[in-house]
Amino acid sequence: MKNINNKYNHVRNLKIVAINNEQKSGFSLYLDFSGQREFLMYRRHNGLVYNVFKDGISLNELSRMTKYPKQSKVGKRSTHNKKKKHNATLNAVNHILSTVDIYLEERLAS
Repeated sequence: MKNINNKYNHVRNLKIVAINNEQKSGFSLYLDFSGQREFLMYRRHNGLVYNVFKDGISLNELSRMTKYPKQSKVGKRSTHNKKKKHNATLNAVNHILSTVDIYLEERLAS
């Protein structure tokens, strides 16, 4: 396997996990440092974004996923709506990644 230069190589055990808040309209995102969870942020409900994070995803995998996003091949009629949903999900994931960057910088500084 080729070694990819990634800015998250120094935190190999880091995962982002989404926990559904049962009676509220959203979910919480936690950083999982080898079993120790720390609260990252609260996110309003979005089913597509929740599906990305519900089982936990490593930070390396998430950054690779957003760096080279797949465009789905669909028919002409539904192309516009699917592209909008794809872009909205990608933008939400990129926002979460930037929040993780800020959190990790503050954690390393202190």
